[in-house]
Parts: sequence; structure tokens; C-alpha cells
Amino acid sequence: MIRPTKDLTRTAIPREQLLALLQGDDAMRALVQTIVQEVLEAELEESLLAEVIALTGEKHKSPAVAKAVREYVLRAKARGFGRLIREGAFDYPEPQAAEEKLNPVPPLKHGGPG
Repeated sequence: MIRPTKDLTRTAIPREQLLALLQGDDAMRALVQTIVQEVLEAELEESLLAEVIALTGEKHKSPAVAKAVREYVLRAKARGFGRLIREGAFDYPEPQAAEEKLNPVPPLKHGGPG
């Protein structure tokens, strides 16, 4: 993540370091949460937000949006996994074919001469 320094030059802060800073500063965390909430609310139409609240069963905006985003991500991952399955990324050989690969020498036939 890039942030400006006091002399207005840019510096990179790892995400983990930024999260650690926010955890130690309640006022900063509250400010960031407020800004993110304002941005989200400005971007979402009220009718869409009301629909999200109704569909998720949550009573407040932030938990409803968080739940909707989480479910969207899970569905996207499931679609990707389904695509991989359809493309054969997880096809395994038939059990008999796998056994032949492990043991290229055929077993002895019983009954022998006689």
C-alpha cells in the first residue's frame, strides 16, 4: 500500500504493518471505518442497499454489505472450482490403470504346469 510521508513523497507500507498500526490506534481505526462506510454508502443506491439488507437478513448496512461481499467471493471461488472440474484439472486415472502404473509387472497366474 502506498501512502504519502510528511514531505509528501510516497512510501510503501506492507498491508500487515498498516493493519497493525490500525489495531493499536482506536481513533485511526474508527476514522478509516467511517471513511470506508461513507465511500460504500455513496457508491450504493439506497434501493440496492435496502435489497442487500433484505436478502442477507442483517439489520444494519455494514454487516449486510460485508455478508453480501463474502457470499459473492465464495460463489466466485465455487464457479472457478467448478470450471476446473469441468476442464478435467482433477481427473484421476481409473483404479485399474493406476495399479498398472504402480506395478508394471503382471501378477503370476496360479494353476502352474501340471
